[in-house]
Amino acid sequence: MHYSDVYGWIAEEVRSAFPDSSQFISFADAKNKLPFLSAVIGEGLCLNPAFANMLQRCVPADGVTIQGYFTPGGSSIGVSIAACHPNRCLWPNPDRFDPEYFLGADGTEKDKDIPTFSSGVRLSPMSYTGMIFPVNQHAI
Repeated sequence: MHYSDVYGWIAEEVRSAFPDSSQFISFADAKNKLPFLSAVIGEGLCLNPAFANMLQRCVPADGVTIQGYFTPGGSSIGVSIAACHPNRCLWPNPDRFDPEYFLGADGTEKDKDIPTFSSGVRLSPMSYTGMIFPVNQHAI
């Protein structure tokens, strides 16, 4: 196990928040009562995206200019999820496992910087209801 200390912290957080081991833990309860687990999942999605392929889109008929470059209409463009995550402007040490990014006052704000599941600024992956299964699978 690479991060046995992290495992210990998560186990303690879960046991403290839910002392009755027979209690069903809903996604909402986990999100509200297990901030460190949520942070670890967010960091895990950054380092190992569940979907690493291109998110392809078709350029509108009139074309589009993106950062000064014109792309003709009908062209296929895409964003590599795996290439977005190591952005040093967003993540000071993108190659290091550090769930602290997702904790504190701006922790929830960092969710929008994870483009996995085509979220980005439009949707936080940790709040998207379609993420319940993938996030829970990632947690397991």
